[in-house]
Amino acid sequence: KQWYQRRVRGFVSGSKDGTVRVWSRADGTWDHVLCNARQLLVPGRDAKEQIDILVVQWTCNEGAVLGSCSDTSIRMWDASNGTLLQSFLGHDDEVYFVQEHPLIRDILVSCGHDGHIITWSIQSGNALNTFLNVIEGEGRASVHEASFTPDGATLITVDANGHITIFGHEKLRDYVSVPEEQFFSTDYLTLIRDRFSNVLDEQTELPPHMVGPPYMVDQQGMA
Repeated sequence: KQWYQRRVRGFVSGSKDGTVRVWSRADGTWDHVLCNARQLLVPGRDAKEQIDILVVQWTCNEGAVLGSCSDTSIRMWDASNGTLLQSFLGHDDEVYFVQEHPLIRDILVSCGHDGHIITWSIQSGNALNTFLNVIEGEGRASVHEASFTPDGATLITVDANGHITIFGHEKLRDYVSVPEEQFFSTDYLTLIRDRFSNVLDEQTELPPHMVGPPYMVDQQGMA
């Protein structure tokens, strides 16, 4: 579910029944526009497959609604009448992030459990660029979240392994001094319970929120 950012009253919702609904309130009652995603779009999938809506997202001007579906497709509907405007086919697993570029209205970015980060042309529905998130020695890693900076010049993604990847135009030297591994010293400290079942830090025997401020360490615990 996501509320309007600019309009006074309303929100968009997605459901396991394969529908997206754009809700608005007028004269004390709620009404909705239905966007149907039950039609199977991805070749090779079971025609009887139940399509769920995984994520819904407004476009920047709130004139359209984006939805990622369990058949790995991404779809865009007109928010005013529910007409299907465009479909995006290219992922091979579920997509949990989809967002329009904050400034360039023809650009869309999606990422998901297949490890792909795809830049799309909204007008044509074609993929403009694809990046596969591969972890050395482990293979592809699911990308769970992403966000544009307000100026649209940088995209930051987070994967299932806790890695942050920055895409953009900044100069590389701006990041040379940034440690590749960043953990708080308290992230993996052992917790115990006292005789009253209160949770305590094992080393200090204090409640975790009362332990002193942590410092940054690498994966081996070295500062």
